Amino acid sequence: MTALILDGRAMGAEIKAELREEIHRYQQVTGRVPGLVIVRVGGDAASGMYGKAILRVAKEVGIDARLEQLPILTSVDELRSLLMHLNNDEATQGIIVQMPLPAHLSQNMVADTVSASKDIDGISPRSAGNLFLGLPSFLPSTAAAVMEILARTQTALVGKRVVILGRSNVVGKPLSMMLLQKNATVTICHSRTVELTRFTRAADVLNRGGWPGKFDQGGYGTSGGSSHRCGYQYGARGGYSG
Repeated sequence: MTALILDGRAMGAEIKAELREEIHRYQQVTGRVPGLVIVRVGGDAASGMYGKAILRVAKEVGIDARLEQLPILTSVDELRSLLMHLNNDEATQGIIVQMPLPAHLSQNMVADTVSASKDIDGISPRSAGNLFLGLPSFLPSTAAAVMEILARTQTALVGKRVVILGRSNVVGKPLSMMLLQKNATVTICHSRTVELTRFTRAADVLNRGGWPGKFDQGGYGTSGGSSHRCGYQYGARGGYSG
């Protein structure tokens, strides 16, 4: 049986239409336009492409979004000060700090500083703890997108063998918790996993995370079921895809 590759791009227009309606209702009730601030430190190319995509979609659905671009030598205190300011800014309902950060800045500091009520990427300890306990919280966007695709394609999860490649804090780990809440049987594989194909070929659902684009060609893909990949990569002919 050939694996089914689920393509989330085909669902984008439908989801954006739903968001436009929801945001319009929010504006009617509150008299406010929801505000989003993206904070980027330095010039990581993939983060830049992702940030532009967020700004474009935000504009399309009616969110007032802007980018706070900081120089690569921004200090810990400077970044913390900006985040504290945004925490207290009534016009800002959501904050995204793009990764990766320069080596001298700590993701843990960012996670501890961003207000849990504005942590729409779900990176704070409170958000992670709520996810682990099955309580309402903001969810890491990539993992949440995977679950949305599975739901909209009516992919059966109860009792199914789901294999996740990668154990990152933004995809692998949170996605495993979300899948467990849907009663899937979850296995996380990573760079140290022995006999990787033993797991992937037996999977009903395979999430490749940011695994290299030629993954399926190497014989690691599922023999049946569905497969999906998350993230941006630089193509052989130039340009980004994801």
